[in-house]
Amino acid sequence: MSQSHSSSTVLPVGSVHDYEGADHDLLAGRFGPEAVVFDGESAARLSAARVLEFRERLNGLVGEFFSPEAAEWTSPVKYGFRWILMPVDTAPPEDSRVVR
Repeated sequence: MSQSHSSSTVLPVGSVHDYEGADHDLLAGRFGPEAVVFDGESAARLSAARVLEFRERLNGLVGEFFSPEAAEWTSPVKYGFRWILMPVDTAPPEDSRVVR
C-alpha cells in the first residue's frame, strides 16, 4: 500500500462535508452562542496493554455520552465525535529508552 507523504490528515469525504458545513453554520451563528468546539491530537509510545485499556475506557465514554439512551433529544444541537487510534511510527533502533 503506497501513500504519499504529506502533513495533511486524510478524512472520509462524508466527514469532510460534515465538518465544512458545520464550520459554515458555526460561523453564521446557527448553533447559538453556547456551541462547543473542541479538537486535539496526541501521541505517545504505549504498550499494547495500555492501548487496549485506552480503547475500553474511550468506548465507555462514547457509550456514556453518545449512545441513543444517553442522547438529550430535546437539545437543539447535535454533536458529532469522530476519531481514529492507530500506530503512527516505531521507535528508532538507536533510541536508548527502548528496551529490546
